[in-house]
Amino acid sequence: MLTAASTALAASPASPSNWQPMTLSTSFWRDITSPDGVHLWMCGSTGDVATSTDGGVTWAEKNVGSFGVNSTCIEFTDTQHGWVSGSRFVQVTSDGGETWADSTAPLTGDDDFYNNAYVDFVDTEHGWVWDNTLCSATTDSGQTWSSRTMPVNPREVQFIDESHGWALSGSWVSYDHSSDVSKTTDGGMTWSSMLNDGTTGYGRLAFADALHGWVTNGEKLLHTTDGGDNWTLVASSYDIGDTQEMCAADATHLWRADRLFGNLYGSDDAGTTWFLQYHSSYSPSGAAILIRGEKGWMCGGGVNVRTELNGAADMRPPVTMITGPPFIKTTTTYDFAATDIGTGVTEVWYKWDDGAWTQGTSLTVDVPADAGHDPIHHLYVSSRDAYGNWEVPTDTVIGFDVIGPDTGLSPRKTIMLNHWINRASYVTISSYDELSGLEKLMVRHDGGAWRQRQNDYLCVTAAPKTHRNDGAHLIAARGIDVLGNVGATVRGKVMIDTRRPTAKAPYVAHAKPGGAGSIKCEIVDKRPCSGACAVQIRVYNQSGKLVGIIAPQVWFKSNRLLTISFKCPLKVGTYRFTVKGGDGAGNVSGLARNTLIVGNGSAAAADALLPTPGAVDWLAAGAASGCLLNGHVAAP
Repeated sequence: MLTAASTALAASPASPSNWQPMTLSTSFWRDITSPDGVHLWMCGSTGDVATSTDGGVTWAEKNVGSFGVNSTCIEFTDTQHGWVSGSRFVQVTSDGGETWADSTAPLTGDDDFYNNAYVDFVDTEHGWVWDNTLCSATTDSGQTWSSRTMPVNPREVQFIDESHGWALSGSWVSYDHSSDVSKTTDGGMTWSSMLNDGTTGYGRLAFADALHGWVTNGEKLLHTTDGGDNWTLVASSYDIGDTQEMCAADATHLWRADRLFGNLYGSDDAGTTWFLQYHSSYSPSGAAILIRGEKGWMCGGGVNVRTELNGAADMRPPVTMITGPPFIKTTTTYDFAATDIGTGVTEVWYKWDDGAWTQGTSLTVDVPADAGHDPIHHLYVSSRDAYGNWEVPTDTVIGFDVIGPDTGLSPRKTIMLNHWINRASYVTISSYDELSGLEKLMVRHDGGAWRQRQNDYLCVTAAPKTHRNDGAHLIAARGIDVLGNVGATVRGKVMIDTRRPTAKAPYVAHAKPGGAGSIKCEIVDKRPCSGACAVQIRVYNQSGKLVGIIAPQVWFKSNRLLTISFKCPLKVGTYRFTVKGGDGAGNVSGLARNTLIVGNGSAAAADALLPTPGAVDWLAAGAASGCLLNGHVAAP
């Protein structure tokens, strides 16, 4: 349950409102140009041209059939003169785009789809046209053209005046290649390499003036302040992502479009830090960014937006601090304090989980009785400054913690709780709380006082030979979390028995050859004890040779006279037998001895009574059923 005095917000504040969508068709717009920030033109990949005379508020679109199917570049130097180029064509207009004619600029004529032609004009008279292999320049508005050199496979070329320009060269098809940034100071007559560091895939180049420029390959952003002679790393791939387009307005302000998500980012410190300017769900393949003073536009791949307040004066959004604990178990109020170093904070909004955005500077959260079934929640907060910059919503995880820690007892190896053992017990006690965390582990031994222990506490119960620790010892443990929730108490018994039982064979035993026989014996075990025992009887002839083993694979009651029956295959004669017993804790008695008399009657050889130890491991046979002497298996 949430309570706050607030008003509802119709849309999420995640996208800055000073960039607004432009109303255009679904045509794939590839480039945008404007000589004055009022008159604009865009070219599309299907031969379309869009024109605006009001800064991009409204647009008129028409198809110019003479264009190729892949128009990629458009340039206007005033309201009348413009050029458009694309896959193997360049056309020119002198009436604001009403009519278009083929340019006389020479092209390669290569039918390769990737052999696009590009144009770049710095004023009405001075411009360049190039494709994969040819570059030409004009100084008379395209009336005549003269050949220029160009680096091999130019990916991007930018001139800032009639002399200074930069070219980014490499493969047109793949980003997996070595790139070279070259510079000309004589209008393209000659070029010199400025950056060839072996890095693959430099794909975007932007210069603001003759000194300040940037280049990126999606993995790093480099910056120069001396026209390209020296470059400095200013941002890594974590900061800039995969950049589709980049545009520089001056020595410190630049913008970039994200290739994957269509987000528009701006920087006011030469690319060191970036701030979200516009969020889009489209991937802007072929995007173009244009900045003219305070106005800005971006187009490409369905992302067509404009602003009259592009953020150059204040690009940094506010920062909001949230005051309140990360985990709660009672009603708690969270306060939001936003600060802005630029134009000042105007709005603070928040959202709880998937609810609606709400304006306010605090939120009171009530913890329901069934909070343990839905403990994790998200509090989103975003603020806006007077310039229109929205803070990317912060996501604060808040946990409803009303349940105490889980505690467990873990005996080492063969140690078992609640079963008799004849050796020291080692039990690790651990407690875990997945929300606010464990504050204390409390342990109690044999009903004593609760004591605080370190987590993963090793509780040792000794088993001295003096038998002074024999008996049942109770271990209890519970955890307490940071918020004071007490977890369930877990309990276990450590049962120590170090006393050896005593075997007795008080009577002479009798058997018939080939018939039934029985041996009476008793395993005496003083308390504390399991009350159960295992028995092993060995039979020897007069010469002391072992002729058989009787090892019933069951547990017997201790402290009572037992009758062990067997089928006797021995010959007539007098034999000796021994009895040995083991208790449920693993203690083994000494031997009790007596006589076995086999009376008249046919019988097999004495050695055939039972398999000898060489043929069957009697200990293993005993273990198979849960009875084991000289070892330990828990008694029933």
